This record gives sequence, structure tokens and C-alpha cells, in this order.
Amino acid sequence: MAGLNGAAGPGGRPPRHQGQTLLAPLYGLLLICPVCHRGRMGQGFFGIRHHCPVCGVVFERDPGEVTGGMAINMVLSSVLGVILAIYGALFSHLDILVVVALLVAITLAFGLVFHRHARGLWVGFLYATGAIAER
Repeated sequence: MAGLNGAAGPGGRPPRHQGQTLLAPLYGLLLICPVCHRGRMGQGFFGIRHHCPVCGVVFERDPGEVTGGMAINMVLSSVLGVILAIYGALFSHLDILVVVALLVAITLAFGLVFHRHARGLWVGFLYATGAIAER
């Protein structure tokens, strides 16, 4: 398979530029295809597309790759929850039950809203490491 300039990289894949590899997780976080930078990854509120509508690259090729995005989401939601718990315990003058209710609500809402972006971030990491190749 030839790249844009006709030269194939290792494994028959087109060579990637260093800047593309470094920006791939950012493109994934923004739900933009890390390969072509034009296709949208998002589908619905929680999901991502199976493949890019522009270049056709498959985002999560193997079963179980969704767990990488889930792990990112879980870690960031947990870190947010711990930070909010520390802030609520040390600096809040609210009743403890109100602090706990707010903590649970904010952490759950963040996890739900960020789920799709975490999966996109994981797809960006997969592309940066070479696990996702162009067709």
C-alpha cells in the first residue's frame, strides 16, 4: 500500500509524520478521525462510529478495545471525585450529606458525558502506537 508520496512504510503502511502521531490523541479526544482529520467519530450521545465516514479506517478493530476508553474514563472520573471530596471536606461549609450528594452527582455526570471522548482518546492512542492503520 502506498502513502501519499508513493512510498510505503513498515508493514506496507504509509509513513506517518511525527506531528500526526503526537496530535492523534488530541484529535481522538475531540472526536475527529486521527487518520484523515476530517471524519467525525461520534455517533449518538454515548457511542462512536465503527469506522470513519471519510477515510473508512476502523476505529476499534478488536473486541475488547473499548475497555481502554472505559479505563481512561474511570481513572479521570475517580480523580475528579477524589479532588472534589477533598475540596468538599476541607473548604465547604455545606452539610456533609449535601457534599456527598453533589460529589456523586458531579462524578456520575462527568463519567457519562466524557465516555465518548474517552473512547475517542483511546482510539487516538491506538493510532499513535500503530495499532490502527490506514486502509
